[in-house]
Amino acid sequence: MDILPLKGLHVLLAEPSYIMAMDIRDCLMAGGAEVLGPVPREEQAHAILDTKSVDVTLFSAQLLHGSALATRLTVWYLPSLLLCFEPLPVDHPLRLGRPQLVVPISRERLHEAVSAVLTT
Repeated sequence: MDILPLKGLHVLLAEPSYIMAMDIRDCLMAGGAEVLGPVPREEQAHAILDTKSVDVTLFSAQLLHGSALATRLTVWYLPSLLLCFEPLPVDHPLRLGRPQLVVPISRERLHEAVSAVLTT
């Protein structure tokens, strides 16, 4: 297994909880990812998508007005992963068929989930 499984990836992280955001950011950076954010608000995530090259977006189900971000990611076919505290059904408006990751999780599981989003 690669020592830095996420090396070179630009990951947008949209998470309103500062503590969760810092923990996830640290895990992503430990895997070699360049983290864009974290940002606590949906409009900040849109601004990053408008101006930066993003390989994958991780966004929280707790994000206020996150459905617009979820829709944009789906319509534009941008790889994304929904972070949530409990599993949501596949037809939930935030999922729109995208994979979800129930947090908290281990660093290794986060790295695997991000890598899997990019290979599907």
